[in-house]
Amino acid sequence: MSKDTLHYPETTLPYAHENGTNDKLEHGIKREMKSRHISMISIGGTIGTGLFIASGGTIATAGPLGALLAYAFMGFTVFCIMTALGEMSTLIPVSGSFNHYASRFVDPALGFALGWNYWLSWAVTISVELAAAGIIIAFWKEVMPSYLWSLVILALILIFNLFGGKGYGETEYWLSFTKIVTVFIFIIIGVLVASGAIGGTTYGFSNWSSPGAIRTDTKPSDAESLPTQDYEPGLNAFFNICATMVTVGFSYMGTELVGIAAGESANPRKAVPKAIRNVFWRILFFFLCTIFLMGLIIPYNDPTLLSGEDVTQAPFTTVFQRANIKSAADILNAVLLTVIISASNSALFCGSRTLMAMSREGKAPRILGWVNGRGVPIPALLVTSVFGLVVAAMQYYIPSETFAWVVSISSISGFISWAGIGFTHYRFRKAYVAQGRDVSRLPYKAWGFPFSSLFGGSVCAIIAITNVAVAIWPVWSLEEFFKCALTLAIFIVLFVSYKLIKRTRMVPLLECDFDTGVRWSDIAHEQDTYVKRPRTPMGMVKSCFGQFFG
Repeated sequence: MSKDTLHYPETTLPYAHENGTNDKLEHGIKREMKSRHISMISIGGTIGTGLFIASGGTIATAGPLGALLAYAFMGFTVFCIMTALGEMSTLIPVSGSFNHYASRFVDPALGFALGWNYWLSWAVTISVELAAAGIIIAFWKEVMPSYLWSLVILALILIFNLFGGKGYGETEYWLSFTKIVTVFIFIIIGVLVASGAIGGTTYGFSNWSSPGAIRTDTKPSDAESLPTQDYEPGLNAFFNICATMVTVGFSYMGTELVGIAAGESANPRKAVPKAIRNVFWRILFFFLCTIFLMGLIIPYNDPTLLSGEDVTQAPFTTVFQRANIKSAADILNAVLLTVIISASNSALFCGSRTLMAMSREGKAPRILGWVNGRGVPIPALLVTSVFGLVVAAMQYYIPSETFAWVVSISSISGFISWAGIGFTHYRFRKAYVAQGRDVSRLPYKAWGFPFSSLFGGSVCAIIAITNVAVAIWPVWSLEEFFKCALTLAIFIVLFVSYKLIKRTRMVPLLECDFDTGVRWSDIAHEQDTYVKRPRTPMGMVKSCFGQFFG
């Protein structure tokens, strides 16, 4: 059956428009983000506190090789998810991205649950970053109370977002550029320190020999009331690596920003595939090289890794100190402030766009879908920022308890979102083929379908579910159980409630809409004029890194 013989009733998609555009979803949206913005966001958006600070915990838990394996495995999983998202977002580039696709190709109830889950993830992320901002600045000198610094940072990112997609893209471009330069410098210094060229000590692989490459004993629990279970060395090594997956996944979260930004990209069918094609190589270089060098220089039983997440004990700081670089903590602290502003900026952008898209689909209050002349969803922006500010305020009164809950919600929400992307793409491609459409007409084709979609979605779903199991086994803790199960429970309640109230059904493959928002004539013209160039080694290097500079 060809697409020309299919009929899509107007009632199936209330946002459909007869001219082939998402008239209701795209009304007032300005497509101003350039290719260089999307390219930088694709890698810079993932570099944050997860890499700069929390990576030390993964080495302490699993050992240097164990941490490297965990980052490699999760990096491959993220690559699978990103190619799946890329195929959908280049064909149908809309704000709301995968939440919209879930409603369109799976079930409106799934889109509703994923949308609110994703918004919650970014809203609480703002609170974490705002609370951390005051602590980071107070590291130098406590000029005024930390909560006032949170208000200053919030006002700053609100100003950035008031300039629309272009303002967000340009700000994030330079913030991400700063983070990338820092990682480049770290890698160069790490190589020099590990080889003994600076610092006075030649490390080589000595830390992999003693105390070891993979931790085969049990890392002491941070809470005395939660003793850990000791097994045979092989099982300990396996469990230690598995125990790092949530933290490692948290380090990669934000990669899907490309799909959200596609809705405001000037040329998404060119920019998004270009960014996604190189995600694998960037993950390989930035994350794996960094973790590898940390593991060479810092053994897993080093006190700086076991003493907690603090800027003075961060692995980046430790490496700089062993290179005899003075004021290493001050340097990293300045970088972390940039990271916080970048993360808050992205969280506010994605949270507001997700809320706007849900409103326009009838899944949130109608007022939240309004945008001003610049294409900025002001009501959604304010609701997201106020929610983040309220949760941040809670952290000042009960810091330890609130922070643990907020991090858990943010992490598990991310895995649920990734699982949703993987399974939605599987249905997307199955419906596309079932309707007799030619896969070669897709502007971008996901790698390794159906393996990539099912593998990526399954891994993320398993991590989200087993995270609850870890909280109740081998030692039961009611607080830990609710902390780990809350996000998953909220998602299930949202899905079931919407399905029962709205009486939704899974969209049949032959009724999935591949025309609304898709300009087939433009795609055909682009494919006719595209000339595939040979991939030389120098061309791959230029493709991977040249996009950072425009």
